[in-house]
Amino acid sequence: MPLDRKNRLFQLLYRRYFNKVRLRVRRILRNEMDVVDDIVQEAFMRAYMNMDKTYKKDDFIRWVFIVARNLCLNYKRANSRTLAGALKPADRQNYSANLIDTVADCNCPAPDKIAEKNELVCVFRECVQKLTPKYRLVVQLCGIEGYSYHAAAAQLHTSASVIAHDLMRAKRLLSSKMAIM
Repeated sequence: MPLDRKNRLFQLLYRRYFNKVRLRVRRILRNEMDVVDDIVQEAFMRAYMNMDKTYKKDDFIRWVFIVARNLCLNYKRANSRTLAGALKPADRQNYSANLIDTVADCNCPAPDKIAEKNELVCVFRECVQKLTPKYRLVVQLCGIEGYSYHAAAAQLHTSASVIAHDLMRAKRLLSSKMAIM
């Protein structure tokens, strides 16, 4: 592809998809704004460098989303250090013993949290019941029972890509229905 055409195409795609990629990165990083723009910029730089390998604009944006997601996961993995991991092995035992002695029963959630969770479960069940049978079944198999796409596809006599697509659409419908409630 000629450099001039590549630059014009990239500018068009950058303007069109920058905000979508940025929103997705913000969602993954939970609004860590100091890193969001760096990751988005890196994703688009990698996309520009490999633009000759993507043939359609749908391939381009899908590829940028995947690169951005992977960059986010790498960032989270590199920056997830816990206090227990930072302690020496001998200190961990003392820290754990002291923590167990000083903290009340942490295994029992607060009553308001239980009520909130139960209410959310009821709203979710209502929304699932409002889905079409096709989407309801996919949510049941993959979302609730934990089937893989391939296992669900085998059970429903279809392909894994159809299951993935139906689950994505069902999640969008559920998200919009739950936002209304």
